[in-house]
Amino acid sequence: MAKSVLGLAYRASAKAAGISVPVDAKVDVALEVAYESGAERWPRLALSREQFGSYLGARVKLEQLMALSQEEGAELYLLAACHADMPEAVRAVDMTYFEEVPLALARFGLPEATVRDIQQSLRAKLLVKDQRDALLHRYVGGGSLRGLIRVSACRMAITTLRDQKRQDLDSESLSQAVDLSDSPELSVLKARYRSEFKEAFEVSLAQLSVRERNLLRLHIVEGVTLAQLAKTYRADRSTVVRWLSRARTAVFDHTMQTLTRQLSLPAEDLRGLLSLVQSQLDLSLPRLLEK
Repeated sequence: MAKSVLGLAYRASAKAAGISVPVDAKVDVALEVAYESGAERWPRLALSREQFGSYLGARVKLEQLMALSQEEGAELYLLAACHADMPEAVRAVDMTYFEEVPLALARFGLPEATVRDIQQSLRAKLLVKDQRDALLHRYVGGGSLRGLIRVSACRMAITTLRDQKRQDLDSESLSQAVDLSDSPELSVLKARYRSEFKEAFEVSLAQLSVRERNLLRLHIVEGVTLAQLAKTYRADRSTVVRWLSRARTAVFDHTMQTLTRQLSLPAEDLRGLLSLVQSQLDLSLPRLLEK
């Protein structure tokens, strides 16, 4: 019986990975739903039930399997076909999901040529089986393959920026990163209190809760969308927006309080300091959150 082949393959693969899976008709039904979702979504991929079951057994825990949506099942079917080294599956990932890369990188302000380079580097990983496995098979359901591609692209963009020293906000590059040429007074403040700024931002981030810090890191550094964060934290999108806003406000307020207390500036300079902290927040958070 086809279902038993799928279930046997899943259990055998899970057992080889040191995981015990009970013989339960509900498990077989969940496997069949995932398989049929994939076969319907990708009809040109001739993936056997045995291949699919073996792939899932080594990667997808029982509780994850039982909670899979049809879309997640279809994506796992596609990844199993990639793992089986089916060229059609690799092309399907490229054509269906890699269009997200330029959109994901838009916020970095990278030159078009750099965006193309990152996209091609990801494609190169897709074509080499070992690198493809490392890139794609961190996804085990409970998320979005499209989101994984976006996050991978953002990580490569951050690495590129770091290599090019665009995120080194010291001395000259800090002056170039923030255009304050119209305000010489702010330029003076920036140069005079650079080390105090750095310390205050770091202390402010340390005051955040683990959840707030993780939310900022995932959203700002890794490019995880609000919808994906909402799903991860099992919260409404509006709640995630409120959490992020609260965390950013906390960083800003604590930084201002720290600098005001330490520097004892006159009122006029404090107004300039307010503008400077606001301009620095988006530039400093990605670098500090990576630590």
